[in-house]
Amino acid sequence: MTTKYDFLRNVPLFAEMSDSDLASLCLIVQEVQLPSGEMLFEEGDEGDTAYIVERGEVDILKRSDNREIFLAKRGPGEVFGEMALLLGQPRSAGVRARTDVELIAISHADLRKLLQISPTVAESLFDILVSRLRNTQVTLRQSEKMAQLGT
Repeated sequence: MTTKYDFLRNVPLFAEMSDSDLASLCLIVQEVQLPSGEMLFEEGDEGDTAYIVERGEVDILKRSDNREIFLAKRGPGEVFGEMALLLGQPRSAGVRARTDVELIAISHADLRKLLQISPTVAESLFDILVSRLRNTQVTLRQSEKMAQLGT
């Protein structure tokens, strides 16, 4: 059976962390379970926690013109919810469990501590943020074009 430490060691975001920092992280994170179809949070909710998918899959969803737009799917080892947390803004999208999911949750205060002790985590999170912002913009532009064609 894989331990939380072993799982997090294989998540790219934490791969370069020292053993002691990773062990400390394992002590502060929370585990969350969510059944298939349940919303974890809605677009506009307070962004106070980031999540790592341990098992299962979630869908990232955005509302536009009273339509639900599928932005992305996140699976084991992937991080989500970090944008609102780092930017101190409301959630830019909602998250729904695609399957039964087990998540590891990191609170705002704990993520701040983590960023202070591990420059590699800060660098990885920055890369993730930039990539996701670009992908979200492309997806929304495509969706808007399709909606215009349909009207």
